[in-house]
Amino acid sequence: MTTSRKINLRFKLIPLLFLLLISCTQTLPETGKAIPQIPETCWLLKPAIYRLRQSAKLEYQDKEEIFEGFMELDLKQNRVHLIIFTALGVTLLDLEINYQDFSFPKNSAAPNRGSKRFAQAVATAVQHIFLTLKNHSNQDKNQPPITIKLNHNPAEISGLSPAQPHPDWDVTYHDYRDYPCGRLPQRIILQSRKPAYKLTVWLHAAREIEK
Repeated sequence: MTTSRKINLRFKLIPLLFLLLISCTQTLPETGKAIPQIPETCWLLKPAIYRLRQSAKLEYQDKEEIFEGFMELDLKQNRVHLIIFTALGVTLLDLEINYQDFSFPKNSAAPNRGSKRFAQAVATAVQHIFLTLKNHSNQDKNQPPITIKLNHNPAEISGLSPAQPHPDWDVTYHDYRDYPCGRLPQRIILQSRKPAYKLTVWLHAAREIEK
């Protein structure tokens, strides 16, 4: 087998591997709960549109995968446009995500079954990390309650998780730094326990745009 064919096979397997990780994810009960008063200057509540450049590492079992990505985070409309590349620059995924669902751009190639399942896993991670707080701030009573942890600065979220004794996942936000668009975390960690995997996201660039 040539080197090129080995590389192509490896990246085709990534969605299938991630599928195995998320296939056992459980749905939380749909009950509402009020959240603490957090200033709108918090980047996850601010009605703004951000363009972010990020890298990410997925760790599961004894394996890890590295990705690069560009994200348009629209907290006015509560949605995300995400493009993910492999470490070699191959486009792996192009997604439109909101707090309930996801879709592929209309001009993209028809996704196969494995791609759809991989996309579902990615969309769920994005929803947990970037849209959970804004969704709850809109007082959607059909959403499960969450636990919120704050830094000394009340505008800085340090953690989110389902409000249950042993949450299946949690997100932590680390190393806030100043940008022209506000204070944003340089490192975000999503830890899943059912199934077990860890996703770490590093922020490399950020700016606010007008639309």
